[in-house]
Amino acid sequence: MRIRYEKSFDKLPSNLQEKINHSNVFYSENYRKYLQNKSSEVAFFYSDLYIMMVQITHKYIFKYANFPTEYIRLENKINITSENEFLNYCIDYLKNIQNVQWVNVTPASSFFLAYPKFSLRIPFGNYVINLTQSEEEIFGDFHTKHRNSVRKAEKSAVVIKYGHEKLLNDYMIIDNDTWRRSGAKGSHISYYRNIMKTLGENAVVFIAYKDDIPQGGAIFYYNKEMSYYMFGASKNQPESGSMNLLHWEAIKYMKSNGVKRYSFVGCRINEDEDSKYHDIQRFKKRFGGDLVTGYLFKVILKENYFKLFKFLVTLKNRSFNNVDVIDQELHKWPELEMNRE
Repeated sequence: MRIRYEKSFDKLPSNLQEKINHSNVFYSENYRKYLQNKSSEVAFFYSDLYIMMVQITHKYIFKYANFPTEYIRLENKINITSENEFLNYCIDYLKNIQNVQWVNVTPASSFFLAYPKFSLRIPFGNYVINLTQSEEEIFGDFHTKHRNSVRKAEKSAVVIKYGHEKLLNDYMIIDNDTWRRSGAKGSHISYYRNIMKTLGENAVVFIAYKDDIPQGGAIFYYNKEMSYYMFGASKNQPESGSMNLLHWEAIKYMKSNGVKRYSFVGCRINEDEDSKYHDIQRFKKRFGGDLVTGYLFKVILKENYFKLFKFLVTLKNRSFNNVDVIDQELHKWPELEMNRE
């Protein structure tokens, strides 16, 4: 398999440009602009079988990479061995040619069925609804309790609004409530404003109101291929069913705009039943989508640099809980922890 590396989207073969433009929202021009900044560049690995975007960031003495989303298959078939080989080449190139020190954890929104050698990895998934069904079929797949919650919120006069930057002030009210409940600090409003400004038509905010008071909110990235539930928040003791109704209205909105699939983003496999993730995932599951499983992975190429970076981030954030989802979950998968080939 011959694999190439290209820094410029405009220099890619025209057929690949066309394929990218019709892929998920993370390959969109707007999202590529969002990833580009003074310290980061966006490039592409591609072969006759796959193409994948990579973001490379260089700050001070550190150089690391992110895969913003999964590779695109150029043929409509799955070959895990071939996909592993493609990822292995990408990692080797990043290490030996680009001098990258580590590759960050792949996003919860991604759908990687393969992983590179020497990676730390865990099984992971996403609940996805097929929006090509009728509204009646989609609603009929909801768990009975979810359908009842939607109806209850409608009867309680919960109102759902959607829009862009103008709704961010209301979103931040409930976002701050959400982070305070977990004892953590969330993102500043400028972070969300930058997202909304750069992504433009590829992002939308939904907020549920009761008597003009925000109850819950969500931020979605989307294009025709799929919508992604990227951020969610709720007030303390929100009106019952308000988030159920919010998602139902968002599902109908996406469907009416020709979106094919609706992803709830993020499902830990074998989550602890006494953890907060159990209730969150049960909420997502009861909307009736299919659980699509794959892997999250990260690759540490120069451990000393990686450890130093984490130490400095810990000092900056004044937090000693600087662990990612793989760190949290890997102990559940001893066969993966021991076998990094």
